[in-house]
Order: sequence, then C-alpha cells, then structure tokens
Amino acid sequence: MSFKRFELDDEFDLAAKFKQASAAAKRPFFDEDEFDLTAELAKAAAEAQLAAARTTADQLRLVKEKCLELSNDELMGNDDRLIIARHYGHGLGIAIRDAELSRYLAEAELSLHPLPSPRIKGERMDATPTPWAWEGLVMAGTSNLLVAPPKVGKSALMIGMIGAWWKGESSYLGHSFHGACPAVFIVGTDQPESDWLTLLRRECLVDAQDTLREPIEALWHTGAPLFLNAKGIALLAAHAANYPGALFLLDSYHACISPLGIDEAASDLDGPIRALNTALAPHKATLVVIHHTNKGVTGGNAT
Repeated sequence: MSFKRFELDDEFDLAAKFKQASAAAKRPFFDEDEFDLTAELAKAAAEAQLAAARTTADQLRLVKEKCLELSNDELMGNDDRLIIARHYGHGLGIAIRDAELSRYLAEAELSLHPLPSPRIKGERMDATPTPWAWEGLVMAGTSNLLVAPPKVGKSALMIGMIGAWWKGESSYLGHSFHGACPAVFIVGTDQPESDWLTLLRRECLVDAQDTLREPIEALWHTGAPLFLNAKGIALLAAHAANYPGALFLLDSYHACISPLGIDEAASDLDGPIRALNTALAPHKATLVVIHHTNKGVTGGNAT
C-alpha cells in the first residue's frame, strides 16, 4: 500500500484533498453517508488547538495569569490561593512545586502595587527622624518587635505602658512618652479574655462593670481570635483607616499565624507580618508585635 502526502493550508481543506484522491483512485476513501466528516474535523481541530496551547510556556503563562487573578481577591488567604493555583496547574497537565507557585503568587501580589518613585540625583533627601512613641523602645508610625522567652511579662509590660500613657504620665519605667496616647487595638489571640481582664483591671483600663474604657477600642482573645490571614489583615486595615495613628498590639505572632500552616523555620515566616505592615503603613499606625523566643532559650533579655 502506498501513501500520498497532503500539504494543507487549512484543516478543513482535508475533505477536499480526500475527494481529489478518491476521484484519482476511482474509489472512495470513505462512505460519506456513514461518516460525518465535518463534525469529526471540527472536533479534531479543537483538540489540535488545545494541544497546541499546552506547551510548557503557554501552561506557565496561564498559571501566572491565574495567580494574578487570585491575588486580586483580597479576602482570600495565601494558603487558599496556593491550593487553587496548584489544582489549576494540575488541570493544565503541568506539575509545579509549591515553592514555585508561591513565587508566582508573590510576583502577582507585587504587580498589583505601583512601583514607588526612587529618590534621584538632585532631589533633597528627607532627614526627618522616625519619632518615638515610647522613648527608646517603641517607634511611632512603624513596626516594633518585642522578643523574649515565654511568661516573662511581655503582655503586662505593654498594658502597663498603655495605662500610664493614657493617664497622662510623662514616662513609664524611666522612658518618656511622646504625644498623646492614641486609640489602641489589642490582638490578644494568645491569651484568654480572663487573663486580659486581669491586666486591664490593674491599669484601670476597664470600668467597674469590667467593660473596656478608652483608649482600648477592641480586644481579640483566645475565645474570639483574630488571625493574620487576608480577612484578619483587611479588618485591621479598616480600623487603622478609621483611627489614623492608632496603636496595634499583636500578642503573639505565633498565635496569630498558627492556623495558616506556616513552618516557623520556613523562609516565608515573615509573610503575614509584611502584609500587615503594608496594610497599616498608609494610616501611620504603630504596631507592636510580641514574639516568643524558643522555649529552650532561658536567661535571655527582652529585645
């Protein structure tokens, strides 16, 4: 049996070529009454188009576009985005490691924010120092990290400072206050409400009926936790917008990210706090994050 090669300008030209070959051979290649050539060719063309799109480069492009779409959803957490992106990649027939997907998602997130303008030659630099809220310890309008072993009084220290500041004292533990005490939001996911009440009572930050007093605007606790997922960060950003210059106390970082499934030894451990910093920065909020050192470390100092 011999075969003739056909050069096709269009996939639908195949029918004409078959008919030409049939006429030359004095016999049909197929019975047109039993074979719906148009439908089969349309199906073949669709399959060919899909197969052509599924090159590695096109697959990666589609995955990156999906990551950008997921990043536009501000209420979706990073873990959910990763799961959906992974499933989408599998559907395209390409296996991508989670580390690579995380990089695509991070790039998509960055692309949603305009690039800042750098300071260029000839422009005067801003030499205004970052102001202190609590001299030498807490800087205003930025993020502060309080690190010490567990159960050494980090929460009590911060509530004592807030109480003294609100009462109008000029300093606390020998360190001066600057400006008036702002509105305070306590993300106290690491402790039960009763423990917070004990600290707040001691500093007169609740009234005789144990209801919150100024400057405390909101308190989250173990029984009503707030986590640093997309929804939690969006909620804190909304409060920051309503109370410019507010103080946010996060206690503790581990408790606020524990449901996110982030390994504390992983390189992306700082991802949630970076996202929170970005969300609070436009509102000049002051953030104090309490973080526990390794329980095996004893005798250390708070930093």
